[in-house]
Amino acid sequence: MTDDIIINQDETIDEYDNLKVIQKTHGFRFSLDAVTLANFATIKKKDKVIDLGTGNGIISLLIASKAEHITAIEIQPEMIDLAQRNVILNGLSDKIDVMEGDIRLVKELFPPSQYDVVITNPPYRVIGSGRINPNDLKALARHEIKCTLEDVLAASFYLLKNRGRLAIVHRPDRLVELMVGCRQHKLEPKRIQFFHVNKMEASLVLVEAIKNGKPNLEVLSPIIIDLSITDGQLKIEQRSA
Repeated sequence: MTDDIIINQDETIDEYDNLKVIQKTHGFRFSLDAVTLANFATIKKKDKVIDLGTGNGIISLLIASKAEHITAIEIQPEMIDLAQRNVILNGLSDKIDVMEGDIRLVKELFPPSQYDVVITNPPYRVIGSGRINPNDLKALARHEIKCTLEDVLAASFYLLKNRGRLAIVHRPDRLVELMVGCRQHKLEPKRIQFFHVNKMEASLVLVEAIKNGKPNLEVLSPIIIDLSITDGQLKIEQRSA
C-alpha cells in the first residue's frame, strides 16, 4: 500500500497504535492532545461522526474502528491532501470521507442535525495572544485565524442531532469561555477531564457536551502522563491520580 502513495521529501511516515501516519517534517504534527481526545470521546458503533478541522486526519484514523462513518473536514488544501493519503494508506476509505470545508460555513455544506458526534481539536489561542508561527500550517492549527471557539460551538450545535455529543479538547485557561459558550449554544457539558504532564498543572481539558442535555456534570479523574527519557528513548506512561 505504501508503494502506491507518494511521500514527499518534506514528509515522514510515523507509526502509532497500528496506524501509519504521514506528517510534515517541519510542519504541524499530531500530539498527545489528539490522541487523548480520541480516547476520551464517547463513540458508538452506529454513530455518524464529523471531525472538525481534521488536520492530517489523525483523530479520524484513531476512532475509525469505533464509528460507522466519519466525515473529516479541513480548510487547508495541503492538510487535506495529507489526510486523504493517510486514509488510503490505512485502508479506511470506506469509513472516512475527507473534504474541504470552512467550519464557519457549515450551513452551506451540510443539512442540519445529521451527526451523532462532533469531535474537534480546535486552535487554542486567540489572535493577539503569543507569537504567530511563520509556518502557515502551524499558525492555523494554533491560532484562531480561520475559526474561533464561538464558530466551532455554533457549527457543532447545527451539525448535531438532538442529544448528539460534542467532544472537544482545549486549554484550561479558556475553560470558562468554553463552558459558557457551550451553554449559550445549548450544548450542555456532561463530562470533563483534565490532562497533566509530570504532576504539573493541567495543560489540557477535555469536555463532552450533549445537545439540549440536562445539567449534570461529571468530573472524571485526571489523566496524568509521565514523560521520561531512558537510553535516549522517550517513554510515555499514563497513570491514575
